[in-house]
Amino acid sequence: MISSNVSTVCRQLAKVPSGELTDVSEFHINGDGTISMYLDNGFVVLADSDSLAGAVNAMQSVVHYFVQKGYKPGTVDLTGQPPYRYTPFANAQASGGAQGASGQQSAGGGGNAVAGANATANGVTSQTGGGIP
Repeated sequence: MISSNVSTVCRQLAKVPSGELTDVSEFHINGDGTISMYLDNGFVVLADSDSLAGAVNAMQSVVHYFVQKGYKPGTVDLTGQPPYRYTPFANAQASGGAQGASGQQSAGGGGNAVAGANATANGVTSQTGGGIP
């Protein structure tokens, strides 16, 4: 018997144009109903299985935003509404880079960043935290 989460993901993926999935190398269906999408550029994107189609539509622009701001690969959480949360991988924090500061910061200096699907309209904030995705 197939899990209801697998069925939901299949229905959601059927709504997504195949060209929008070219950067996705793997899908993992987590026990809590979230999906981890592993991208070719090293980022991992989290999405709810019920809203996967919408998350895939937002995924490229949100990940591009973080890459453009100099953030190293990490986890981008699209499970809620914008702004979306970025958490660096543990080894990315140790190497410094754009995630080296502590305390509340504007984007570009904190360990965890938050960005909207449309950063210009939603604004951007950042907070440090750490932790492993």
